[in-house]
Amino acid sequence: MYHYPSIDGFVQSFLNDIAHSLGKETVAEYVENAEILQFLYESGVNYVQGHFLSPPMDVSTIDPRANRSSADGSQSSVSGEKINN
Repeated sequence: MYHYPSIDGFVQSFLNDIAHSLGKETVAEYVENAEILQFLYESGVNYVQGHFLSPPMDVSTIDPRANRSSADGSQSSVSGEKINN
């Protein structure tokens, strides 16, 4: 098991454990390398995001509904809409 060499790793594990004890899932941001990803995996984090996994992308390249037009010609947004229906 990889041991994260800082207080940040301890805090992350602690917060992850608290969230799981409350029945919540966790998301870790800023995953920048394989070591961090491995640590988070072994810690039981549910979801990760960061440049190591994918560079930032325009949402319209992921889901074409993000750029759809409404009947009156104005642009609508997927904000507040569940994307994976």
